Amino acid sequence: MKKEIAIFLIILIILAFIQHTDLLEHPIERFQQLPESGAYGLGAAHPLVFALLGYVILGILRLLYRGVKKIFKRDSE
Repeated sequence: MKKEIAIFLIILIILAFIQHTDLLEHPIERFQQLPESGAYGLGAAHPLVFALLGYVILGILRLLYRGVKKIFKRDSE
């Protein structure tokens, strides 16, 4: 569980810095503007929604990787 929360938080931070490069220069101003943000009508919840979307996509890729790995492991035995 701790690993998955860490993965989610890393995704959240990476996506935030990719989209909002000014977070390093003016982080307090950016966080103060968060309640009025209007990304696709999601408001202040938009960072969590986008991070969750990234987490789901990463989860699907992880499952596909495990499946392919099992297939090749069976073939080599």
